[in-house]
Amino acid sequence: SVNIIFSLPVDFIFSTTFTISQGAKNCPFLILIIFPVFEAFNNKDLDTLSTLYSNDVRLIDWDIDIEGKEEVLNVNKGLFDLDFTLELNKTYQIENITFNEITITIGEDVLEIMDVITFNENYQIENITAYKR
Repeated sequence: SVNIIFSLPVDFIFSTTFTISQGAKNCPFLILIIFPVFEAFNNKDLDTLSTLYSNDVRLIDWDIDIEGKEEVLNVNKGLFDLDFTLELNKTYQIENITFNEITITIGEDVLEIMDVITFNENYQIENITAYKR
């Protein structure tokens, strides 16, 4: 078994159409799907995030460990109520997992975070584990 790490600069602009039928684990293009995820997050778009999350999505960070789409969306909404910005610095992919180096600024607090996002076979997010760096 060989793991291939595929990385793109964040300012990479692309336009592509692709069809994948092998499931997320074998999908080399999840790295392209991750950009709309962070765009929806930056736009505070709970409706789009709801379509991107699986029903049993799990969110783990240094403070919480919750499961379920509504619970995760409620945590997102709580963050959206704050004055925050999110910057996606780098993203990498190994099989059905993306590793995303992000910077979140809340007021004057700056958090450097590694978001590890796992996709299911339907290309929906099933797990988000955030590590403060």
